[in-house]
Amino acid sequence: MLKVFFLYIGLELKILCRSRADWIQPLLLYLLTISLFGITLSGEKEILTQVGGVILWVAILFAMLTLSENMLRKDIEEGWLNQLKISPTPLWLFLLGKGVAYWLVIGLGLLASLPIIAVWLYFSLNMALGLAFIYFIATPALVVLLLFGLSLTVGLPKPGLLLGLLLLPLCIPILILGQSAVRVLQANQWPVFESALLGAITIVTVMFLPILSAFSLEQTCDE
Repeated sequence: MLKVFFLYIGLELKILCRSRADWIQPLLLYLLTISLFGITLSGEKEILTQVGGVILWVAILFAMLTLSENMLRKDIEEGWLNQLKISPTPLWLFLLGKGVAYWLVIGLGLLASLPIIAVWLYFSLNMALGLAFIYFIATPALVVLLLFGLSLTVGLPKPGLLLGLLLLPLCIPILILGQSAVRVLQANQWPVFESALLGAITIVTVMFLPILSAFSLEQTCDE
């Protein structure tokens, strides 16, 4: 089963390499959102320092929602999910592999953009390193939550608005803890409490949400 899991990850990475627009667009939206705030408030360093965390997490949420458009729809339209459903390998393993592949691309893309973000928002080196750690433990949960939301709405013709309404309540704890971690980092302290809670949320979501997503998709495929 582990071999199949890595095979799924490799397959999704190959697909993402061929369809670069699927993940470049969310990253560009993320950078554009933050750059607009950075340019608009370029002379207000204190304001940017105070609201920088909010800007970051809102931009991440927008980028994730943009990423969702073709994340599962192509698999359903091409019949790939139907084939996986009748295979001996559980569907949740494929969803977990897809989530890992997307995180490797979009999550590491967000991490790679942090030096630019740090310049725009006047973040110190320690602040940027702390944010990199928070990104590392929080973004997997966002990707898995996105897959879960998509599994509930993928049968709809245009699920964009409904998907956002479904995901917002689920993402609020992560956004609050992420913003709180930024505040602690700005005070030159390490967000131990926030990091522990974010890590726990990520572990729980990665363990259980792919199974729930697979169950939802199986009902969709039956219909």
